[in-house]
Amino acid sequence: MEFSRINFRPVVEGGDDVTRAFRKIDLNFESLGTAFLPTGEVGARLTALETVAGELGDAARRNVGAVAGTVAAGDDPRFLAVGDVAGSVAAGDDSRFASNAAAAGAAQMTANNALPRSGGSITGAISAKLGGVVAFGTTGSANIGGLVYSDYFQNTIADVSGNIFMRLQCVDVTGGATYSRLVTSHFDGTNASFMFQHNGVAQATTWQSTSDARLKRHMVVLTEPLDKIDAIVGYESYEKRVLGNATDSEGNSVPAQYTRTCGVLAQDVKQVLPAAVDNLGSGWDTNDKPIDDVLGVNDAGLSALFVECIKALKAQNALLSQRVSLLEAGSVSQKSVSKPDR
Repeated sequence: MEFSRINFRPVVEGGDDVTRAFRKIDLNFESLGTAFLPTGEVGARLTALETVAGELGDAARRNVGAVAGTVAAGDDPRFLAVGDVAGSVAAGDDSRFASNAAAAGAAQMTANNALPRSGGSITGAISAKLGGVVAFGTTGSANIGGLVYSDYFQNTIADVSGNIFMRLQCVDVTGGATYSRLVTSHFDGTNASFMFQHNGVAQATTWQSTSDARLKRHMVVLTEPLDKIDAIVGYESYEKRVLGNATDSEGNSVPAQYTRTCGVLAQDVKQVLPAAVDNLGSGWDTNDKPIDDVLGVNDAGLSALFVECIKALKAQNALLSQRVSLLEAGSVSQKSVSKPDR
């Protein structure tokens, strides 16, 4: 039986209480049925609720507490691979679960290649096999630490080009300079080091910059090299402030120290060869005043000047040699003419 509408209005006024109550009821079953259809308001909400409930899986039936394998214990395997945002359930360090974390949970995280956590920080080494190893701490020496290097090092590697690795070492040499050493190594055992000392000195077997003619355009030959080099003074020795800042015992930025070296002044070079001078950024002058445009000299630019100076001197030497030869020849000829006969 289907009811489209039940209307009790025809009930005679003044009936008993039940009659009067039914008389006030006005039900529209057609509208009510439409609301419960899948496309209706109530039906849509029920469908959405069913979807959400389905996504929860068996979470509602899981244990709550310190029992291993539970959400509350923080080692539910469904969360270990979800993400790594600090302070979240996905990262495994949500503070709401930290108090319930169990030893079994840490073991489960390690087994799933996750990082065991202690006090909100990472302790020990961070390892990524076959792609490299990042290690913080010492490696048998109290003066060496902070290494970043590859762990994939075998003599049987077939693909040579894909297995060159590097490591960065921060070394404190007692009585000497503290330096960072960048070591690049080949699988056959050969390696090279690039050392950067705390006083600004860098060391390597050689340094190269690109100089391929195919990379250059609008080339202008350097002229009047001997006049240009006259404007540059070479200094046998001077103290130069290291570029950058130092910090005092309270962590405040202070001028860096000095190092003794030799060379030329960028201002001198800039007058005659401005293309060989670069702006290296900020630093401190000798009056402990900050400056923002520290100048540096490009050694390749000076090399060009030296080359042209040598060529100019060579040309002058050739001319002088020719004149000396002519003078010597003339002197000999004159002597042979004035020699008396016997």
